[in-house]
Amino acid sequence: MMRNQWSQVIGTNLDSVFNMTHLLIGGMRKRNFGRIIGISAINSQRGRISSVNYAAAKAGTAGFTKALALENAKEGPHRELHLPKATPAPKGWLPYRKGFSTS
Repeated sequence: MMRNQWSQVIGTNLDSVFNMTHLLIGGMRKRNFGRIIGISAINSQRGRISSVNYAAAKAGTAGFTKALALENAKEGPHRELHLPKATPAPKGWLPYRKGFSTS
């Protein structure tokens, strides 16, 4: 894996969580209300071949969300963490096959 591949995935999936939270948390604290929902992935706990950058970013999202909850436990913003797992498609299902339509 090249450094730019690492940086791109970490930037998209982890830095963005920090940036948005940093932007919004002050107003949530003032109102004593708000919701922050961290979306991670089951591969943050399991890992997967050729996706160490993605697994690291999603594990970082999970840790960030948990730590944020502890830091703000006495204040109003509500935090949730979701770890969706992969859902296998039905056998033979290929969304890009000829004639496929989403309408």
